[in-house]
Amino acid sequence: MDNIFKKFPIIKTKRLLLNELRENDIKDLYLIYSNKKVMKYMQAAAIKNLKDAENIYKSYKKMYRNKNGFRWGVRLQTNPNKLIGTFALHYYSKKNKRVEMGADLKPEYWNKGYSSEIVKKMINFAFEKLNIERLELRCLPENYPSKKIAEKFGFKYEGTLRNYVFVGGKGFLDESVYSLLKEEKYF
Repeated sequence: MDNIFKKFPIIKTKRLLLNELRENDIKDLYLIYSNKKVMKYMQAAAIKNLKDAENIYKSYKKMYRNKNGFRWGVRLQTNPNKLIGTFALHYYSKKNKRVEMGADLKPEYWNKGYSSEIVKKMINFAFEKLNIERLELRCLPENYPSKKIAEKFGFKYEGTLRNYVFVGGKGFLDESVYSLLKEEKYF
């Protein structure tokens, strides 16, 4: 499966293009990760400036170089130069055959079915290309949109990790865990 890390994969859905983040995406990364609506359910604090966005960009590049996962730029196929969000398969463990997924879209692109479109495609990518046994979705317990996605695609609720992560300005936060196993994938 190391072949998957030789060239960053490009993924297409019916309406979206997911490809490698570029340096000129840093301003849009700032718009995403500084937005209070986006960050409401994140296990991180909102970023403050473009330097923070640049550091996020660099961390995504490093994650891929180290074969720990992928963070795609999400774009509309009708406007492939404009970043509308990101999608991750991260915390990849080759040894344990598992990976975690997550999506962050600008609020103006919420409630349009984009997350479902991506997740359906990425479930197959994760199981087939990464050859995993377990796909995880983790979210704050009050993040109903993420919980709804998990349930829609057959993920099983495993429980809530109490005071699992400390976030500056928010304190200790719980994290709900959902998983989908390879034999449970239904499409």
